[in-house]
Formats: sequence, C-alpha cells, structure tokens
Amino acid sequence: MTHLLPEDAAARKEAIAEAEAVVAAAEVAVDSAIEHGLSEALDTATAALAGAVEQRSAAAVVPDFPVNYCFSADGPPLTALTVQAWMESRPADHVVSDDKENMYNLSSRSAMFQALTDRKEFQKYKPLFRAFYARPARIFLVREEGELQVTACVEEGPLDDACDIDADADGEAVASALLRFIRSVRGTHQGCVLATLGAVLPYHLCLHDTCKRPECAGTRWVLDADDTYGSGPPEALYAAFQLLRDDCRARCRLVSNLSKVKALCPAGGVEGIPAWILEAQGGELLGLKCVGAFVAPRGDAADAWRRRELLAAMQQRLAPLDAVDAMLGTEGETDVAQLRYSLITRNANAIPGYWKRCMPPSITRPAMEWVDARLGESLARLTDCAPALAAKLRREAALGTEMGGLGVGGHAATCGACWCAFVLGRWDALRQACPLLRADEVGLAFGARPRQRHEAAGAPLDILLSARAEYAGLLDRLDAVQRQYAHRRAKD
Repeated sequence: MTHLLPEDAAARKEAIAEAEAVVAAAEVAVDSAIEHGLSEALDTATAALAGAVEQRSAAAVVPDFPVNYCFSADGPPLTALTVQAWMESRPADHVVSDDKENMYNLSSRSAMFQALTDRKEFQKYKPLFRAFYARPARIFLVREEGELQVTACVEEGPLDDACDIDADADGEAVASALLRFIRSVRGTHQGCVLATLGAVLPYHLCLHDTCKRPECAGTRWVLDADDTYGSGPPEALYAAFQLLRDDCRARCRLVSNLSKVKALCPAGGVEGIPAWILEAQGGELLGLKCVGAFVAPRGDAADAWRRRELLAAMQQRLAPLDAVDAMLGTEGETDVAQLRYSLITRNANAIPGYWKRCMPPSITRPAMEWVDARLGESLARLTDCAPALAAKLRREAALGTEMGGLGVGGHAATCGACWCAFVLGRWDALRQACPLLRADEVGLAFGARPRQRHEAAGAPLDILLSARAEYAGLLDRLDAVQRQYAHRRAKD
C-alpha cells in the first residue's frame, strides 16, 4: 500500500514509452532538417522537440497517490516524518488530519468482499475471509452467560401462540421472555489477523479513486490504517477532504470522528480552513498529534508546544510506575521484586523508543531527561538505594548488561543516535512513498554549508539538518573517547 496501484504504474510506464517515442521522432526530424539545410523545417522540428521533451517530463512525474504504512516496517514513525516533511517543504499548503470512527468495528463487510473481488492480488484470500465474515457472527461479551440477547420490541396485541408465556404473567416476565439474539454484521472481529486488511483495503481503494478526481489534483495523503493525513493548497485540500468523506461514507459506511479532525497552515493563520473545523478544534493550532507523535512547523512556540505535549504523554505512559513501586512482597508472594524489575526493564524502559525516532532530539531530549529520572526513581526504590548513590545508580543502570549495567534509562543520551539512525536508515523508504522529497536532499544536508544550499534549493531539509547536527556531535564524542583511551594506552 506504499506504491502506485499496478494498473496506474503500468499506465505511467506506457505514457513514458509513448513520450520517448515522440521525442525520438522529433530528434530525427531535427537531424534531418539540419542535414538538408532546411531552416524553416528546423524551426518547426525544434519547437516540436521542445514540446515532446516537456511531455516526456510530465509523463515521468510520479502522480500523487495515497500511501498507507499499516503493513510497513516503522510505519507510524514514517507517517509522522512524512507529515513533518510536508510542513517544512510546503509551508503554504495546509495539513488536515482525520480519524475514522470505530473503523475496525463499523466498516462495511460488503465493501470488504467487493474490494477483495476487484483486486486480483487478494482474490485468493476470499475463502479465508468467507470462513469468518460470510455470515453474521454471534457475539459473546461474557462466554459463561451465553450469546448476547436483548429484549425485543413487539406490537400490542395477542401474544403469538408459539410464545411459552403465561397469559397472567406480569410485564417483567413477558419482557424477559421476549428476547432476540444480536448478530455482528459489520466490521471485523477483535484480535482477528484478517481485521486490518479487511477494514483498510476498501478504504484505501476508495481514497485512490478519490485522489484521481480532477478536483483533488495537488493533494497528498498518507495513512497508518485509518489515521489519515492530507496536505495541499487549501482550495484543493478541503474540497478533496469533503469528497473523501462523502465517498467513504457511501462505499465503506465509515464516518469521521469529528472530535479528531484538525487542520492548520504551517505558515500561520487560519485563512482557508473551513469554519466547522476551526470551531471544533478551538481556533488556530500550533501543531498536530500524528500517530502519537507531535508534528509542527519549526518555530519557538511550536517547538515549545511539542515539548510540552511529549512530556505530558511520557508522564501519562509512565504513571503506572507509581503502582509498581507500591507493590510489596508477602508471605505467599515472594517474587514481587522480580516482577517489579521486569515491569521496569521490559515495559516502562521500552516505551520512549518510539518517540525518539519520530521527533528530533531538540524536542525529545527534555522529556527523556524526565523519563530517565523517573526510571531511576523506580530502580532506587526497588533496590533500596541510598539517596547519595541514586545518581550513580542511574549512570550505571544505563549501561548495557554486557558492561555490567541494566540497560535501563540513558534515553536522553541516545536521542541523537536514535534520530540519526532512523532518519538516515529509512530515508530511501520515505522518498519512495513521498514524491515531494528529492534524491539529492541527503547530499544537500550533509554537504558543505548545508544551510545556504538548503535555502537555495528549497528542499525540506530541516529534518536532515537536525540529523546532521546530531551526527556531527556523535562523531565529536567518539573522537574524544578515542583520544582519551589512546592517551591512557600511551601512558601504560
């Protein structure tokens, strides 16, 4: 779901081949006119060649198409990075975020089977989907209580003879006897491995069809399952967004969760944003929440907003540590300390890694300093560490287990390495699905005087420039450590 549909890719390839043939024919005409000294024919052939070359360039442009990272490695961070790149590269274009209301449970099964039928790539999976979703499914909220039933509504009149109800029974007895079973006829089952494909495929194809409309030209869309983000000139973006919502409601029976619809202009201001969106979101926004991360145009106010939101998210995520710290062993529970250790090292300590890949260290490092302190506090309570040794415990715990540490904490120190590794390691994957990004951007960012070259090229390199700065800092630290140990070896 990160590439053009096969038929669209084939059509583009055919258009390029036809344009190449026209260019070749025009070049032959130019050569012939030169060979025979025909000046008037040369002018005509030259003009035709220029037009053919222009058509070839137009045919080679990759059209904008919706990209869904739901099945991709590092899908959520790539989604956040794409939206951030939009804001940095096209500040005049607006950005809108959308989320479908209870998509997995309310999507249309008819649309699901239609999508599986229409796409030959997925037709072989229809028997598998049919096994689980061809018939209305029974619903069990509590298995011991049996299948879900509700009281049925009946018209006034004599009871059906088939109903085994005493004619003198009171109203409550009649109501409890008139029950009907409820069946699931929409959406996918909780925990089903087919659920994501079944729910997302019809929505993805619907978005493809909408993007091909002339009214949607110039808009860009990236998704992670049903988390949808669009960018483009406001006059095209909001028209396309409304078309998408209408098409999705008609074809997939999905509606937007209006409380999560947000829009902003990275350049500032609210001109062009529909009034109903502005009213719902409470005016102009500094940034957007994007698959759990926080994206915004670069600026002091927006950066401060991202830091605040991230810190609040980390505090919320690590709040269960309070309950973990309060766990005490009893006579019948002797492994509580081991359980607390596992929850700290395997659960709480793993939480921050995602955000370190989504945002630059200038945003994540302050929050990660709080995270390190909070993890250190839990370790100190677990080990009954003396307050005077708490700082030393935190430093040693951050070391890997192969170095005598616990591998817990140290997130503030590794923000730069995580950011560089993700940005540089996944940039090609991002470029493949985001035609806005140029092939030479890494070279521009990591070359000589990158800021001046960036401004001249107009490329969205703030993401890469921050990675370059962090990478340079890592190299400086490496050099310092090498010099230190080289000096020690020389003394020995």
